[in-house]
Amino acid sequence: MRNPQNILVAQNKVGRFEVLTLFLGFNTGTTEKPIFFQTTIIGADDNLPKHAATWEQAKKNHASNIKVITLTANHEAAVANGTAKEPFRPVEWLVFPGELHFVLESEEAAIKALPENSTSWERRGKTIIFLVKGQ
Repeated sequence: MRNPQNILVAQNKVGRFEVLTLFLGFNTGTTEKPIFFQTTIIGADDNLPKHAATWEQAKKNHASNIKVITLTANHEAAVANGTAKEPFRPVEWLVFPGELHFVLESEEAAIKALPENSTSWERRGKTIIFLVKGQ
């Protein structure tokens, strides 16, 4: 088994979350779409790892995941201390490429938290979606 310290190329912790980017060291994709790096969020429900063929793309994946966990950690802290401008308490949250989904307990709660969509936020049923820029 490989030593994790030999494959870890980037690691950031924000709140209860952690972003890790690993160098896999071999092509786990196809020759047309090689995969050499994997970026994931530790502490996120149903997080889908992001893969990259180049270090440049891996850095972008890592940076976008840091944006996601920073937003989430900041919102959780603001809700906990009562300073959230539009507080909502998700029952689950999911990470997708370019989107962070906050699933609320009901559609009514989502409407109350986000009455109208904006350039960075959308409501879909009982889910509020933050559109991550720079993907």
